[in-house]
This record gives sequence, C-alpha cells and structure tokens, in this order.
Amino acid sequence: MQIVKIINIDRIRRRPAGRRLVGWCALSVLLVGSALTGVIASTGGAVAAQRGEGIETEPLEPVFYHIADNTEIVMLENGLRVVLMRNPAQPMVGIYTQVKVGSAYEDFRTSGMSHMLEHLLFNGTEKYDQDQLYALADRAGAYNNAHTTDFFTNYIMVVPAGEIATGMEIQSQMLFASVIPQQKFAKEQGIVLGELVQGRDAPGHFADEVLRELLYADSCLELPTLGTRATIAHLERDDVYAFYQQWYVPNNMTLALVGNFERDEALALLDQYYGQIAPGTLAARDLIPPAHIDRTSSVVRKGGSDRLTALAFEAPGYDSADYFPFLVMTDLLAMPVTGILDRTLADLTSDERPEATIWWDRAADYGRLMMRFDLPDQFDPQRCYRLVQDAAAAAIKSHVTAEDVREIIAMRETDTLLEREQLRMTGIYIAEPLALAGLDFFVAYRERLSEVIGEEVEHMLARYLVDSPCQAVLIEPTETSLAGPGGMAGRQMPAGMQMPPAMAAAMAQARAGEQTGQPGAEGQPTAAAPPAP
Repeated sequence: MQIVKIINIDRIRRRPAGRRLVGWCALSVLLVGSALTGVIASTGGAVAAQRGEGIETEPLEPVFYHIADNTEIVMLENGLRVVLMRNPAQPMVGIYTQVKVGSAYEDFRTSGMSHMLEHLLFNGTEKYDQDQLYALADRAGAYNNAHTTDFFTNYIMVVPAGEIATGMEIQSQMLFASVIPQQKFAKEQGIVLGELVQGRDAPGHFADEVLRELLYADSCLELPTLGTRATIAHLERDDVYAFYQQWYVPNNMTLALVGNFERDEALALLDQYYGQIAPGTLAARDLIPPAHIDRTSSVVRKGGSDRLTALAFEAPGYDSADYFPFLVMTDLLAMPVTGILDRTLADLTSDERPEATIWWDRAADYGRLMMRFDLPDQFDPQRCYRLVQDAAAAAIKSHVTAEDVREIIAMRETDTLLEREQLRMTGIYIAEPLALAGLDFFVAYRERLSEVIGEEVEHMLARYLVDSPCQAVLIEPTETSLAGPGGMAGRQMPAGMQMPPAMAAAMAQARAGEQTGQPGAEGQPTAAAPPAP
C-alpha cells in the first residue's frame, strides 16, 4: 500500500488578495553581503518592478485552450466529474477515481481514519466478500490499488481493454457498497500499526515529522496521513463506517478513464456502475490553512541522525497566474549540476558543500517552496539563506534564456507522455492535478506550460525568493544514534511499552549476526502482517 504525501489546501479560506512580501526579512539583513547587494542594485528597477503589485493579476480577456480530439470532460447527473482520454494503441484501460477526503479532514481523535478506510475497502462489499473480490480481479487480470494523501484518496484500477466492465464493477462496489466487516477491522488495525512502527524506524523519519509539525503547526496539515498509534488503536468500526458514508459519494469524486475504450460503451458503463448512486450532502470544509509567511522565523530541534536546515518560502497554488512560470523556476532551481542553486553550491569545496533538495508543496490557493540542506558537520546553517539569495540574484542578473525554458518544457512534456503510457503509474501522477486543480486545468496542462517565457521565470525568482521571508528549521542530530551502541540489537523499548513482534524478530536476527560475525537483519525485510492491496 503506497502512502503519497501531497500537500493540499483545496477549498481552504482564501487570504485577502494583494497581500505582499515587503522588505528584507530579519535573517537576510544579517546575512546578505555586499556581493548580493551589488547585484540587486545593478538590476535596480527591474527587480522592483518584478516584485511590484499586480504580478498575479489574471488577464481580463478569456483564453480558450484546445482540448485534444481524444479527450472529453463530462459530468454524470449525480455530480461525478469524469475526464475521458482515449488511446487506441493501449491494450489496457485505467480507471482512476479520486475521493476528495484525506487526513486534512481529521482531528487528533480521528487521525488516520482516511488511510484506515482505504485499507478496509478491500475487505468485501454487499455483493462480494473479500475472497470473491480478489478472485474476480485475478480472473480479469486487474491491477487494483489505492493510496491516501492529505486531501484525497486515490483508487487505481487497470484492466485489459476487454475487461472494462469488470474493472468498473469492482471499483464501484468498493467505493459505494463496502460493508467494512467487523471481523476484518482488527486485522487492518494491526497492519496500519505495523506501518507506523516501520515508518518510525525508517531513515529520516524524525526529520520529516519535525518539519511537518513545525511548518504546518496548528493547521489542517499538522497531523500525519497514517495517523498515530494512539489514534489507530482507538478507532471504532462504526466511526470509520460513518466517515465512509459521509464522504464517499459521487459528487465528492473525480474519475479519469484512460486507455483503449469506445466512448459510447464507456459512458454507458459509467452510468451503470457509477451514475446510479445517489449523491450526498457534503459538510462544510472550513479547513485551517498554514500561517502566512510574512516574517522570518527560525526554530532549532535535536534528534535523529541527520543534520539539516530547511527553508520554507511562500509559493503560488494551482489557481494562481504564476503557476506555470513558477513550475519552470522550480525545475531550474532543482536541476542537478547546471541548475540555479547547484551553480552557486559549486563554488564551495566538496567537504563543505551541503546537499540540497527542493520541492514545491501546492494546492488550489496555497503553496510552499521547500528547500532542505543536508549539512556537513562544520557548516554554518545560517549560510543557507544567503546561498539561496546569491543563486536567485545571479540567475536574474544573467537572465533565464529561452533555451533554459525550452529544456524544462521538453522534459516536462516527455515525462507527461511517458506517465500516461504506463497505466499503473498514470493513476498516481494525474491524481493531484485532477483532485486539487480540476479537470480543465488537467487537460490544458501541456498547452499552458508551453506559453512560459524566460522573463516570467525571472519574475518568479524576484517575487518569491529575492529578499523574501522564510520559515527556517535547524535539526541537529543527537550525540547517540537511536539504534544505540549495538545497532538494532541495542534498541530498548520505553518502560511499559510492548515491542512489536516484527521488531523483536529483527533484533534477534541482529544479535545472532553479531555473535557469528555475519550481517544481521538491519535493512532486510522482516516478517510482518501482509500488506493491504
């Protein structure tokens, strides 16, 4: 079962329009030296104009984007929104349904319920028990999977073209007619608890948890997608079933049908298996967004084994006019060796150079540009902000060329085509824009991306990075590894806490390895409850 962490603030209360990031943040006043000041001065009015009001102003004249001949958007009478994408060269069909509910809709009592429900939907329906459901999928040659995110749960069904009706029946039964058997509930609780233990022991887990808790504190993104051991252990079957009935209604879903199918037959099958389900009344989604970054803040934590600094900057969301130039900017920043940031890092010696990772968390009207720097032991973490400023200013001064932009667009278009050819992966790649940005955004993606020019990318660097405040987190590792002096074999559970069987077995193997001089079980698969579909 794959857990995909995708940040989304779809339908969250919008901040007042026109709010600007003005003036040097406190950290930049201390750190930005004369070299950067000279660059900013030399670009003068250009940077000021790029950071001026109106950058995100939407054009008043409508722009109509072409819909490919093989693509169509429809809505069933019960509110289910569907995009059809025919590809006669494909021998298979992908049926991808996004249910617009995830961990952001939970609180501390219900944390992990969306993911738990995803597991439970593979355990039988009103028409088929679990064994029958699996047998039906096996006979059809179906691939049936799902994953949970912050704001949607994604169900993936891939079948041979001749089995499209079987694929739709299986998926619709799971989505609308699951019974969530009480006798299966405890089994799935055990599986999810096992996932939590495994995740806690994974490399980098401490840093990931700290960054989420600090950067998204007091927002709807504060809680983990998997939930916690305390919440999962106390979930009740009836509470999960009520959650299922509330959110799993067709007017809270989008569906993409991709591959080799006949349009009229597909529409008839969609109506038969999805269109006859009654819509529901959806509760108000008054979600709490992360705090706006209007000043620089910094936090220090100790723990784990990684020494790192993370910087978070404000970024656009899917509904912003800045989306596509910002996408190109992010790719240019993150590109290895020749990218904007790596060119600046290359000036450092290899033993003092941090390893940088860049990603963009985004939703409908919200975004964060995240930069993580894994630091050498003696590296001053305050230098990271200056490095970002130097890199952005240097890129503006030297200009982003048309060739730079074309290279990114070509890579993006190639990736898009490859993703849509590999139907098992297509459902993962297309789910976020479908669920968070909408069907029209999805079908116009390539055309809108092709319109980006270098000057727009420079605007993005100036608006979102140069002289911009950030949230900064420094994580210093503890002196002693969590594994203890004896590696995994040296681990001890806190008093009163029972060790999970899988961990106990792994530790026993590790101890045996130490006694024989052979490698133990660290890094090797251990016996555990079978994964969910």
